[in-house]
Amino acid sequence: MKYFIGKITEFVGDMEFSDDFLFETAGDPGEYMEKTASTWRGDLEKDECTDGLWWTDGVSVSDEGFREVPLEDFKILSKYMVKL
Repeated sequence: MKYFIGKITEFVGDMEFSDDFLFETAGDPGEYMEKTASTWRGDLEKDECTDGLWWTDGVSVSDEGFREVPLEDFKILSKYMVKL
């Protein structure tokens, strides 16, 4: 199992909202982030013109990436951050 901090950004008109969260996976973290972005606000449609952008009803969601963290750091961060 590997441990990560992920980031999703929502675009609503001229406003942007970013959310950082923790996740763990034994699989591909890139696939995990793509699935998370595609279901962030329900079932979103992929924008074929833009890599990693999903949208629905005026809201766009972007997978902003992830970074691996050691287990010890993950345990401490899980006290302060949301774990998906």
